[in-house]
Amino acid sequence: MDGSTFGELTIVLGPIVVVWILAIAFAFGNTIIAVLISSLGGLALSGYLSWQHLSKSDSAACNIGEMFSCSAVNTSEYGVLSGHLSFLPNVPLAFLGFAFYGSILVLAVNVWSESNNSEGESRFSHFGSTLGVFSGIALLLSFYLAYISGVEIGAWCLYCIGMYGCNAILFLCGVLWQWDVPKGKDISIQTFLTPFAILTVISVFFSSTAQETIVSKGNWSIEKVEPEGTIFDGSEPIFGMRSAPYTLLEFADFQCPHCAQMTPDIKKLVSEYSHVIHLKYKHFPLSNICNPSIKSLFHKQACQAAYAADCAGKQGKFWDMSKLIFVNGSHLEDKSYPFLAKQIRINVDLFSACMKEPSTKKGISSDIQAAESFGITGTPALYLHDGETWWKIQNQDVGLEETLLLLAKGETPPGANKENPIQAKEKSSQPSDGKK
Repeated sequence: MDGSTFGELTIVLGPIVVVWILAIAFAFGNTIIAVLISSLGGLALSGYLSWQHLSKSDSAACNIGEMFSCSAVNTSEYGVLSGHLSFLPNVPLAFLGFAFYGSILVLAVNVWSESNNSEGESRFSHFGSTLGVFSGIALLLSFYLAYISGVEIGAWCLYCIGMYGCNAILFLCGVLWQWDVPKGKDISIQTFLTPFAILTVISVFFSSTAQETIVSKGNWSIEKVEPEGTIFDGSEPIFGMRSAPYTLLEFADFQCPHCAQMTPDIKKLVSEYSHVIHLKYKHFPLSNICNPSIKSLFHKQACQAAYAADCAGKQGKFWDMSKLIFVNGSHLEDKSYPFLAKQIRINVDLFSACMKEPSTKKGISSDIQAAESFGITGTPALYLHDGETWWKIQNQDVGLEETLLLLAKGETPPGANKENPIQAKEKSSQPSDGKK
């Protein structure tokens, strides 16, 4: 981790750590204040992630490269309940977190208010056990979601980590609280469950009505977008039949593991649906060496790899070089590229000269500017174009195939300026190599 990345992590995690420290400090002296601090912190974090999920933004405040990306986690298939158990509703987990912390806050405020009024019997003798049980469940879910982030998604949400810490502190407060035997009617559970039910219903309502411009099926969706400026400059390498009416635009980074995993599948689908779509490729290296929108070095060889692919493309071997670079993405060095050029049998002298040309770097800068028109902050990113309208393909692992199925049936994507020209017919033709 370089100094720049460490600095960004400090900026994001700093306030969260301060909340944790304050809450823990109060937990052993004035536990109810610790509960109030933790629930407010969790409410703020889950509220932001709820907004981020609704807006479907790729530029969350807690995005720091590819490894630490709230957007990647929050908008993944695991960001909703149905992504974990298919029979559950398609409700974002961030919404449920907001309902949980809001309900804990309501309960804590009631307990705090009663503690300032010592008259009569306590109605919240079960506060400690109620807090312990429900925060304990939340803590177990935190361990599960941490596993999903690290193993299945391959990215971490810093604000989610903030909530995991809040859950642990709330559980600690439940354990530390004196569990009295109630002398009268206890309403701790009711005070928690009532606002939780109300907030959950509101969450379901918002998650079902926030899809006005999106066509969804299971864990995929396509959304109409309006990028600014000119996207294509004519230099993009093309895979597939140029005559296909739809264009799939892929933004990728050669050191992005998810890109390396997806790109072969993308090419396979483009070949299968060659009468529907062809692929155009643009670079978005996640490195500040050539990409000013990235604040850290991160993928150290991403820019050089992009130059190498384009230089191979000038000799008609873009896709051959890109395949080898993806395979070797985790251990690339400056000396790797001439060796790879020999493997694909291109003129190494011309290739090496091309790698140093200012025009090569200018081509990558053009791709980055196009990516910025879409507001891209991470890779891979897939966009559909019919010549007039642009759509973003969400949850690409399943979204691309579902989108192609929709197009092949002759269905028109949402908000299109013209009808789908595809008619039901046999899929034919083979993909063609392209140059950049």
